[in-house]
Amino acid sequence: MSIHDSGLEKQGIPISWKRRLINNFNLYHQPNQTHLPVNLFDLADKDTFFLGDLNAEHPSWGYTMSNTSRYDLLNATDDKTYFSS
Repeated sequence: MSIHDSGLEKQGIPISWKRRLINNFNLYHQPNQTHLPVNLFDLADKDTFFLGDLNAEHPSWGYTMSNTSRYDLLNATDDKTYFSS
């Protein structure tokens, strides 16, 4: 499933700061949708921020229970070495 046909709600705002373009994405993944798009962070680079609610519950970030989106987000963050929580 691509980011374009996933039902993921997204808004992007580019900000020019100190001669650099910083990309900011606000993301919302509805809780009734099971998986996050496989290419969720393909747009990511060192000048990109992702903010929002992905409804991906996992004990790694404080939840006592987890859901199916948790592995998608955990795998995506493991694949990107510059991601921090």
